[in-house]
Amino acid sequence: MPLKVGGLELSDSEVAEFQEVFDLVDKDKGGSIDADEVLELMQMLGMKPSRDSVEKMISEIDKDGNGQVDFQEFLQVMAGPQQLPHTKDELLRAFRTFSSEKNPPGTISPKELEAALVG
Repeated sequence: MPLKVGGLELSDSEVAEFQEVFDLVDKDKGGSIDADEVLELMQMLGMKPSRDSVEKMISEIDKDGNGQVDFQEFLQVMAGPQQLPHTKDELLRAFRTFSSEKNPPGTISPKELEAALVG
């Protein structure tokens, strides 16, 4: 049965995928993600955020104000409106940004992905 989140309908398989990601970040299996877990994840991805920036990010997501992100809050962020390119040309331009002769067609290297995520 589809789940409605932020005006979008998510299939059971989409919800299951988001749950799997959530569970990977929720290291203590407490049913919520706290600043320590987000900080650890970001550091594993090679990012170097400050504790304050992570806490600020959590506070923007944390609708009930308990200092943690539960699965419903996580879904709101992950399944919320995305700023995606709208035209075929924009999609092709975005794809070509990551395309290189070093990678097989349709793939992106871990270094290129990291650069795109970190900026």
